[in-house]
Amino acid sequence: MGGTPSINHMTDGLKWVIDVRANRQYAYRAGRSTTELVREVVWDVLRAREAALQVAVVCCDLSRAFDTADHRLIARKLEHYGVCGPALALLLSFMSDRCQVVVIKGSSIYMYADDVTAVVTGTSHEQLETNVNSTLQQLSQWFHANGLALNKSKTSWMKFKLNGHAVQPTTVCAGDDAVQQVTETKLLGFTIDSGLLWDTHIDQLCAKLGSACFALKRLASTATGDVVRSCYFATVHAYIAYGTELWATAADWHRTQTVFLLSSFTAN
Repeated sequence: MGGTPSINHMTDGLKWVIDVRANRQYAYRAGRSTTELVREVVWDVLRAREAALQVAVVCCDLSRAFDTADHRLIARKLEHYGVCGPALALLLSFMSDRCQVVVIKGSSIYMYADDVTAVVTGTSHEQLETNVNSTLQQLSQWFHANGLALNKSKTSWMKFKLNGHAVQPTTVCAGDDAVQQVTETKLLGFTIDSGLLWDTHIDQLCAKLGSACFALKRLASTATGDVVRSCYFATVHAYIAYGTELWATAADWHRTQTVFLLSSFTAN
């Protein structure tokens, strides 16, 4: 092979990266799927409820994160963590022409690629408001320091009302701009509502299943059984299997039952 390093030799330096990655960075790692991230977020919320804490989630939207990230800064960070030589050259060549973690006291930060979600708690409504604002400010500063831009118009936050009480008016800002407060939010393919009832998520899932059922019934009249079966697993089964352990425990059993009835109807 002459002087050309093997791919194994080139990636030896990448082992250093594994040691410094945050436990709450879920992208591109074995056992760190989108479902795992959402499960951890939900468990954080439920643990806060068990501890009688106020809890909210902040969902940050980054503007063109992969385009605006400073590659020179990334290169310096990789060198700092011991990635050098062919391994560093390999990574930099991948980034050419074509993120790390902030730890905030009182908040749990979860990341999947450029999706950043923070679970924030407080012992009272007032403290929660203070903590959410502080968390958002620190995240904004970290994004700016790392060459990333927070899209304030698409960033939102949601306070959970797990005890059935109405949510009190709260002011949350990113800089001088107010951040939208929502009662449900999209997170990696799940629609999470402020009561963790999963009603909207299940309704949307039923709509997807209804469309898939219709398409499969039409397909069955022209395609072989193997083709229809493959399409079933690629659509209906995949829809239902995604995060079942989260939404299938919904309080409204009739909604959940509809999902499985649609599934069994299509399977037959």
